[in-house]
Order: sequence, then C-alpha cells, then structure tokens
Amino acid sequence: MRLSVVGCGYLGAVHAAAMASIGHEVVGIDVDGRKIEALSRVTSRCVVENLDIVRDQLC
Repeated sequence: MRLSVVGCGYLGAVHAAAMASIGHEVVGIDVDGRKIEALSRVTSRCVVENLDIVRDQLC
C-alpha cells in the first residue's frame, strides 16, 4: 500500500518508519524542508532505530 505521512517530526518519522518496515511504500510530507533533508540523510532531532528504512523508502 502507498501511504503519505503529513508531518515528519517526532511522531511522523516514527510512523513512517513503522509503516515502511512492514512493507508499505511511504512518502513523507512536511512544510519544514530541513526535516525532509535530515530524514533523507538519515539524521534527525529524534532518535529512531532503523531510520534508514525511511530513507530507503523515500529515495
């Protein structure tokens, strides 16, 4: 299933990672380009294990 997550802060990033880890194709949307940039580089203000899953799904 293809999912969009609006807001890539603490909750959105974790939700996107969880959905991607169970096989969904996830697109993250946020008005703050720095959050998207950070997730693309697998860096974030919050600590999320396996955040590379999100990067792999977004790239």
